[in-house]
Amino acid sequence: MKSKKSIIIIGAIVVIIIGALIIMLTSLNRIVAAAIEKYGSLVTQTRVSVSSVNIDLSAGEGSVSGLTVGNPSGFTGPSAFHLGSISTKIDTGSITKDMVIVDNVTISGPHIMYEIDGSGRSNIEIIKQNVQQFQDKGTSGKTETQNEDAGKGVNLQVRKLLIENGEIDVRIAALSDKVLSANLPRIELSNIGGKNGASPGEVSAQILSALTKEAGSAASKLGVDMYLGKTLDEVTKGIAKGGDLLKETAKGAGETVKKLFRK
Repeated sequence: MKSKKSIIIIGAIVVIIIGALIIMLTSLNRIVAAAIEKYGSLVTQTRVSVSSVNIDLSAGEGSVSGLTVGNPSGFTGPSAFHLGSISTKIDTGSITKDMVIVDNVTISGPHIMYEIDGSGRSNIEIIKQNVQQFQDKGTSGKTETQNEDAGKGVNLQVRKLLIENGEIDVRIAALSDKVLSANLPRIELSNIGGKNGASPGEVSAQILSALTKEAGSAASKLGVDMYLGKTLDEVTKGIAKGGDLLKETAKGAGETVKKLFRK
């Protein structure tokens, strides 16, 4: 009888331990998701959200799905970036140390919506400026609370980052919101955070800075530069002026041809 009771007690303890592990892992996923949203929003000054996070501590692996970076106010689309699937591999031996080392991060299938509004502003340029401001400020001159918000005390180093199979859509208000599309160049970065690592916010800023730079380059190849910094009226007048110039050029060419045949 005592033996039976002992087995029941041991079984109950095992169930409690398993339950505690499940709660811990579930909480860890929620903690990571909350951290991504917090530091991402801090860096971009837009709303950052995550659909799901799955962390496997024993294997040192993790994945993030549905990470979205919202648009600055005044733009039509709900988001500027949708980063597709993100997978990571962490050096488990570094988890308890001062600097956590991330062996690699792969972002597959990101989608970027590059917008130019009626006043000539670009959503990507605004986010890029926000990221740059965060990098320039660092943590100097901030209060203790602000330092905590920037992730002070938590150092990260990302050995390798790969962004692949991305797409970019460009919507320009001056072209009646017509959408132009292109592939995003493959992006590879290494040693993010430097030798001593950097805060989560600073690492996020470095990654987003590279992504916005490549997005801007891809958009430039679609000819968007002529619309940047110009209002709808300025673009319309420019197109009209260009049309008049074309007509004058054609008229001049016609007169030249006539003169040639008169000889």
